[in-house]
Amino acid sequence: MAMSLVTIVILLTSTAAAAYDLSFLASGCDIRGTFVDDLTGLNPTVSYCLGRAFAKKLGPYKTILLGRDPRTHGEVLTKSFCSGFLDENSLATTPSSHVKITGLATTPSVFHSCLTGFVDGGVMITASHLPKDRNGLKIFTKDGPLSVKERDDLLKEAGRIMDDCDLDGTHIGEGIENVNFMSVYVSFLVDFVNERVGEKGLAGLKILVNSGGGSGYFLVDVLEQCGADVSSSINLSPNGSFPKGPPNPENKKMVKETIEACEREKNVDLAIMLDTDGDRVGFITPSSTGEYVPLNRNRFVAVMTAILANSRPEGEETAYVVTDSVTSTGLEKFVNGLPGMRMIRFKKGYMNVINEAKRLCKEEGKAAELAIETSGHSAFRANNWMDDGTYSAVVVVCELAKRGGRVNDMIAGLEEASFEEELRLQVLENETSDVYAKIEAAVRGDGRWMVDELNKEGVRLVLGGKWGSGWFMLRPSLHDPVVSMQVECDEGVAAKLVSEVRNVIFGAVGDNVSYGDLDAIE
Repeated sequence: MAMSLVTIVILLTSTAAAAYDLSFLASGCDIRGTFVDDLTGLNPTVSYCLGRAFAKKLGPYKTILLGRDPRTHGEVLTKSFCSGFLDENSLATTPSSHVKITGLATTPSVFHSCLTGFVDGGVMITASHLPKDRNGLKIFTKDGPLSVKERDDLLKEAGRIMDDCDLDGTHIGEGIENVNFMSVYVSFLVDFVNERVGEKGLAGLKILVNSGGGSGYFLVDVLEQCGADVSSSINLSPNGSFPKGPPNPENKKMVKETIEACEREKNVDLAIMLDTDGDRVGFITPSSTGEYVPLNRNRFVAVMTAILANSRPEGEETAYVVTDSVTSTGLEKFVNGLPGMRMIRFKKGYMNVINEAKRLCKEEGKAAELAIETSGHSAFRANNWMDDGTYSAVVVVCELAKRGGRVNDMIAGLEEASFEEELRLQVLENETSDVYAKIEAAVRGDGRWMVDELNKEGVRLVLGGKWGSGWFMLRPSLHDPVVSMQVECDEGVAAKLVSEVRNVIFGAVGDNVSYGDLDAIE
């Protein structure tokens, strides 16, 4: 076993009488913060204490794998976490268990290392699509990602450790092994493709991958081994400075760049866009008129559901698809129109939809087969509920290889609003908690609006009358202290609708709001 020495400098001055409060690093279901030198964000000291806390959670003589995205501070956070883990297990003197570092990796591959029994725990150092000065940790066991409670307990334990620590100087950690687990994950996906499409593989398909300088570049190797032409792919070199911004398949600039690359190359059958750590995906596909168009958001959910419906034998029990809260009414109509399929709209947040799908299976006996977000997160029951954009990508590629033609032909019946935008509002902190209830109360009894009673978070209002068809929704943002507003309606009434929405919000919360993005809708 290859061994190495890692030197970490950790400076910590403990003056507080109680544990450090690290709850500000909780973001969605992950740990995320700005990389800074002090204790107002995420730094090597915090990472070290999280490593010790995770070691306590797992127990002695356990093995973990760490991967990271290309951010420049990912390596030092990786090493400091390792040192904390090893210190807690006293492996500096008894290296019978150890840490495996795989370097640049994707979040799904780290989870896969736990599922296969390669390690007892996995840690991915990433902040996904957030700016380059952010970083974070996604932590797994064989049972899946840590729950929100487990995450919060880990932060509390790390805070207690931080208060008790008295480190000043150089720490030497021993018991670290460098491995290449990404090659194992490549083989897993190659085997999946070969099982789906047989000997022909992906021969004859021209596929463009845009990994945006993130960790998803490895998908090119998977597709190439299966026979696809990937020569037109772009932005494959990992670059933690993200000169074009962190890769994000929802980002309009990334979509535009990918479309332009398809137009230059011509004859591209499918383009795949991956986020920074490979757990989200979006597509570009040729339309019936020859234009290249996005296959993301509602279209993404529709095509993944259509593929699932095509793979189910006739006569099987109804299959359920759990989506986030911002999916459209047109999408719900499309999914429910597929043979044997039903859609359940839940909450924003990829672990929210995954946990709801699991609950439906366990508690209600429903065959929930897919948990999926419009953001590009998706997890199949058949893939152990692993949130994996690269797995979803090969599912789509395999379907294209089997059926030929264009992927978006599968969703020709999807009804789409001509205007669709996600906007941001800044509401004063003391108003945020009840802003949704105030807005709902303000519109009840007004014939122009109908409250969506099935909505699970925030407030969602269905439009009618002079506004035509459509809806708008207000909900708390997962990662930022703002209110997110989703609008879908007819193009011709968008400006009038947004103006009316401003009146509704003002009537509910007065001047305690900055309208931000709403001002851009004219």
